[in-house]
Amino acid sequence: MGLESKYQDWSSRGNNFFAGIFTSQNVIGTHQGTDPNSDEKIIFNAHYDTVKETVGAVDDGSGTVGVLAAAYVLSQYNFKRTMEFVAFSGEENGLLGSHAYAREIYDQQTPVLVEFNADMIGKATSKETGKTIRLSITEDAGWIADTMEKITKDYGLNFNIRRWQIIDRDAKSGWSHYFEFIQLGYESIAVWPGEWDPYMHTSQDNISNVNYSYLVNTTRHIAATIAILADMDI
Repeated sequence: MGLESKYQDWSSRGNNFFAGIFTSQNVIGTHQGTDPNSDEKIIFNAHYDTVKETVGAVDDGSGTVGVLAAAYVLSQYNFKRTMEFVAFSGEENGLLGSHAYAREIYDQQTPVLVEFNADMIGKATSKETGKTIRLSITEDAGWIADTMEKITKDYGLNFNIRRWQIIDRDAKSGWSHYFEFIQLGYESIAVWPGEWDPYMHTSQDNISNVNYSYLVNTTRHIAATIAILADMDI
């Protein structure tokens, strides 16, 4: 796609459910911004690993496809701010890949405007949930959710952008990568489907479990929001 692409190698001990040492790679694609004075990165990420005995089509193949699709489209245009598209590994073993990435950018004192976390964004089985996106947001990211709400109206997508919860920075654990970012003080928006997936972590989470139109439209909301933020005077 013409992005600056690299692997980030990591090695880490697993969580209480997955004992042992795990070694893997994150995949990072960077689309450099044009304005040196707009130095805050915008990060869009998902995880490409799955639990055993499932292909993980929704969890989180759908999020990974969303990241790739957004990277493909947005890389064809120039923006003031740098965008980073990241596919993490080790999520199911305890957010290991995202921990390594977040720690590295924190140690490098990298400014980040916001991190978008896409998890299971291909699940919708009803008319209502097929028009609903749930957001978990940090306490100061409400204005970014406002931007997404404006997009769905302006472009006639007419989704219900539901602010599901304010992320608790003092929580002892998290459900996805956003947790590793919020612990280090970064702003985050986690994007979830409008319904729970009963096939998560089972062999039934295959390609037939994905609602393609819902995945496309959810990705459109995220990508459009990133594009607007990338040129916005903030």
